[in-house]
Amino acid sequence: MKKIEMIGKRFGKLIVNKELGKNKNGHIRYLCQCDCGNICEVFGTHLRQHKIISCKCNNKVDGVSGAMWYKIIKSGVKKRIKRSNKRSNN
Repeated sequence: MKKIEMIGKRFGKLIVNKELGKNKNGHIRYLCQCDCGNICEVFGTHLRQHKIISCKCNNKVDGVSGAMWYKIIKSGVKKRIKRSNKRSNN
């Protein structure tokens, strides 16, 4: 498989600075710098698939982390399902 040149490319808020090598499974890790100034290590596949687009600095929206948003959305979905089931049973 042909190697994709990643150095200098932007993925979301991350810019790839340096290749760090492969892990035991053969996945290449890269050193990236986020727009906020943080440095992080990211797998190339995660960058190309847009699974990681920042150092996690943008995982907060209005002071709420990504995990908390998941809990909020999950609880809201459960409430909507319960309401829907009540309506369909009546």
